[in-house]
Amino acid sequence: MKFKNESEFIVQSVAEDGVVNSVMIHHETKNEIISPALGTLKSWKANNSPGLIIDSSVIKHTVLTRSPITCNTIQGLQKPSNHDRPLEVLFVGYYDEGRQLNWLMDNHSETNMVYNTDGIPYDSREIPQIVKYEIASQFHPVIADQYPYNMNVTVVEPPESRHQGAIHNVYDRFNIKKISCNKQFKFGSTSWELTETPTEQFDVVVFLYVPKKYDDTTFDTIYIADRLGSAIRPDTILVDVDIQGEDDELRFSNRENKLDISPQVIKAFSTRAEWDADVNTGRSTHFKWVSKGISAYQI
Repeated sequence: MKFKNESEFIVQSVAEDGVVNSVMIHHETKNEIISPALGTLKSWKANNSPGLIIDSSVIKHTVLTRSPITCNTIQGLQKPSNHDRPLEVLFVGYYDEGRQLNWLMDNHSETNMVYNTDGIPYDSREIPQIVKYEIASQFHPVIADQYPYNMNVTVVEPPESRHQGAIHNVYDRFNIKKISCNKQFKFGSTSWELTETPTEQFDVVVFLYVPKKYDDTTFDTIYIADRLGSAIRPDTILVDVDIQGEDDELRFSNRENKLDISPQVIKAFSTRAEWDADVNTGRSTHFKWVSKGISAYQI
């Protein structure tokens, strides 16, 4: 599965009978989305952060290949009983421009090999660089918001400028809805809180490579519920996007709340196969990578 500048089927909704519906997004529309995002990044680098190390081609290829798979999986979490309304999704990201100026990673670096014990994902085997996982994931809200998914997207915005940086500048380019908090979130923080009351309760809360406060920090879904308060429903699903998250037993320690989302991941890939005949090439390795990098828990 590699980057292809073609029209694409995505998971759009889950019907009342549980049938998953797909819709096509035209390749020109995809370019109309990624082009202003890249232009915004170039402008930010030129005017605000000259030390930022980015590459437009690498960003385009990484984001447009990987983000739809994640967003397909998230959309697939929609409950059939809620088929008549959009999925309300809150994204909690993590970014520190002071420490994350280099967005690129050598595809054959030791870090990438550690992340992917089963081999480098097929989508990036023949290219020299990829966007670092923790950076690429911050673009998921853009694809979720701009592609024709049936979800309403909100992102949490920390007050510190270095935690907004280029990433939130891209969010602003697309007028993605935001909700403020008192500081950037880390798992284990007991003082973090939303500083405004959300206008809706969220069906799904997605954490994008959010680190723990300390290596020995442990937390469970009850801790998350306490932090989010009225922003969540009794049946809200928590999604942890982090390729090393599932291996950390201190992370979401009440594993009895872990959900089996393999059907949603399988559907994310089969929807890709509707338009990409080459999706099965290298699918096993990439499927394992996605399955390991996305985990979900019932609140």
